[in-house]
Amino acid sequence: NKEDDKFHIQSEIETIATIKDSDIRISDYLPNSFEYPLKTYCEIIGSNHISMLTALLPMVASLVNPNTDLTLIESTNFTAKPIFFSAIVGESGTAKSPTLDLFSSGILSLQSKANQEYKRLKKEFDEYKGDEDMKEPQPTEYYISDFTSEFVASLIDRQSKGFLILIDELAALIKQNNAYRGGKGSDSEKILSARDGRGIKVNRKNGDRYDTAKSSLSIVGGIQPDILRQQMGSCQDESGYWARFVYSYLPVKRAKFPDSNVKIDIKPMLLSTYEKLERLPQLNLKLDSQGVKLYEQFFNELENLKVNEPSGALRAVYSKYKRVAGEIALLLYLFDLAFNVDTVDGGVNNLSTPPTLPFQFLQKGINLAKRYIQEVRSIYTENQNTVDGGVSPVFAKLIELSKRKDFITARDAKMAIRTLKRKSVK
Repeated sequence: NKEDDKFHIQSEIETIATIKDSDIRISDYLPNSFEYPLKTYCEIIGSNHISMLTALLPMVASLVNPNTDLTLIESTNFTAKPIFFSAIVGESGTAKSPTLDLFSSGILSLQSKANQEYKRLKKEFDEYKGDEDMKEPQPTEYYISDFTSEFVASLIDRQSKGFLILIDELAALIKQNNAYRGGKGSDSEKILSARDGRGIKVNRKNGDRYDTAKSSLSIVGGIQPDILRQQMGSCQDESGYWARFVYSYLPVKRAKFPDSNVKIDIKPMLLSTYEKLERLPQLNLKLDSQGVKLYEQFFNELENLKVNEPSGALRAVYSKYKRVAGEIALLLYLFDLAFNVDTVDGGVNNLSTPPTLPFQFLQKGINLAKRYIQEVRSIYTENQNTVDGGVSPVFAKLIELSKRKDFITARDAKMAIRTLKRKSVK
């Protein structure tokens, strides 16, 4: 009836609008030393805290020992590994790229140092090729941006450390890989299949063959809402393709002109933490008794949501995010651990860690996973309604526009409605 429809539309509008108008506090998840510089940098570039964590987590995952893990359920050996796929969703002109650039700057610095070391070793090898004991050096890849599934498989095969797939526009991940095969291949699917740490098997007609037992690659990039909607299509996600990612929505925000007296340079602190992350030993952690109870509660909560959810796409999200919460908890703990290691007094080499994950990090992981579930629910709801011609995205867009401009004119409203209707036709 009309009252039920009204309630349903109101609920959808709240789902879309509320998540776009709220943010987390970076201080709830990262060491206190990062709070002021990241908060200030957020204001200067027009980013938000949730997108900063969305950019950071895959960077952390790519640097730690790939054999590190967190056991979430001992009886089934259900573990969280240092692997993370994420996407910042925002219109063109939002701070997607500046946010990614801030956190990837340290990765690029590490790559530059590795390139220099490789050149030195290669030159030395070329000078002493007659020495049978010398092995030809291989370059270390901290990140890649242009590649095929064959290259990814070969990199996993020869490189013991993890690496990052860093793409400014995430849609290019699908386009560029399948382009190598004239649109007939499934290179992007092979790469995304590594989400759970499984290897990649590639066979080509020319005889090239790669079969890796496991992988440790992470992915991060930005994507525009319209492009994401086009990629998601009907939003059914039968294969769980899009549920492999976590998403953060970055709204259009007013950037703050920086005060010339305020100097914010967080990059050296990030680089130092990245270097220590890379040197952390293999850590195989478990939950303590308090953590087991909390995780069981979260597990059951997601199972209840899954069995009562009519959308297949969201059922896949609820299923996969049981592990995502553990991954976030593990990565936040490792980042905190590396940041607080005293490099002067023994540092990483003399690190002594407990076998259990501190409870507060599991709580952080679950809290952030719940927030990411809200983010993806908002995206799916808006995309599905846009495809079906629903009115909820229209009202949500008007609410977002009015909050950004303080007030909107009739002309603003007409233009926003016309834009959304045009998108629904595409």
